[in-house]
Amino acid sequence: MTAFLGSPPLLKAGLFLLQSIVQNSRDAAQLAVDAGALNVLSDRLEDADAGIKAAAAWSMGAIAAHDAALAAQVVDSGAL
Repeated sequence: MTAFLGSPPLLKAGLFLLQSIVQNSRDAAQLAVDAGALNVLSDRLEDADAGIKAAAAWSMGAIAAHDAALAAQVVDSGAL
């Protein structure tokens, strides 16, 4: 996802795509966490673009919604 950092519209699209994927599958959410998505999403919560912040928050919420273990990983990532 870091390749999108130079283009806010592409970054937003990538974040919304991630959210769409992880919300439908606990396994996909766990894969995203294992791949380091929470660090990138946490960083994007500090973005100057409100749309990017929102997209990152929605993605993290979609991950956390699956179960307590994933929710704990979101919290432990420092996002909250």
